[in-house]
Amino acid sequence: IKKQYNTEVILYLKSKKFSHFYDKTKFNLIFEGETIPEHDYHNHLLSLLKIFLKQNNLFCKPVNFFQTNKDIQRKWNDKFKNHKGIKVGINSSTSLAKKDIPMKYFINLASNFDCKFILLQKKINSKDIENISIKKNILYFPEMDTSNEAFLDSIEIIKHLDLVITADTSIAHLAATLKKKTWIPLPLVSDWRWFLKKSKSEWYDNVTLYRSKKSEGWNTPFEKIKADLKKSFF
Repeated sequence: IKKQYNTEVILYLKSKKFSHFYDKTKFNLIFEGETIPEHDYHNHLLSLLKIFLKQNNLFCKPVNFFQTNKDIQRKWNDKFKNHKGIKVGINSSTSLAKKDIPMKYFINLASNFDCKFILLQKKINSKDIENISIKKNILYFPEMDTSNEAFLDSIEIIKHLDLVITADTSIAHLAATLKKKTWIPLPLVSDWRWFLKKSKSEWYDNVTLYRSKKSEGWNTPFEKIKADLKKSFF
């Protein structure tokens, strides 16, 4: 919109937790409960596609507006300077139980490779923590993203990774927008954004989709992930 028209963009956000994502010189940010300024047009973000993009050009390239927090950047630069070699981010948890992936699949995957696997999630049950602690090549940072500003740590961690393998959750979109190679195992019935049958994403050219062949079955996608990981990095 800003490229095509000489206009001011007012962006309404429900939570201030995400305000640091946006360059305030490019957006007039307002939040839930605040007075909405006078404006000429308004629309929902996901409805903009049908207005601005032609039928045969449905998808626009993602734009990374994330702002760098220098203190957080230095913190993770220091943490990762001694971790050499291939680093793979993993995340099993989502906001919907049906999309969650049992941690055992990621633990089994890590057992087959001599590289570091970095957990990109805060919620981990005690049994999984116990199993992870045995694996020397799985790193877990329980202090990650505990501030009031969402994903500050995740963004800087992802910048240090070679690959992110994640369940279908916000981490997938975060990694993809950061231009990181991102692999997403999907359940048999997946979210509409990933369409049907395709292994490549229409939204991000750096995302690969691994689809389950049966309900609650993760063996097929993880067998393919294991083969692709070996082929791509080892």
